[in-house]
Amino acid sequence: MYFNRKFCTEQEHKVFLIGLEVYGQGKRKKISENLVKTRTLSQIASHAQKFNLWLKAIAKDLEKKHNFSIFQVQRLNL
Repeated sequence: MYFNRKFCTEQEHKVFLIGLEVYGQGKRKKISENLVKTRTLSQIASHAQKFNLWLKAIAKDLEKKHNFSIFQVQRLNL
């Protein structure tokens, strides 16, 4: 099976967010197996880690919330 190696699409991110609501934090395996089937478990885990960093960044400075998106955070070499 071929997996797209590019960054998460908006649709995949939306489904990922639904997975967080349904399964909760830390249930990445269930999200990858049942919802975001276009990504591997490792890719889901990486996206979750970057998404959590993004959440922490906007929590520190709410004014920056509108200055960047999760897709920009993914492009940083963290």
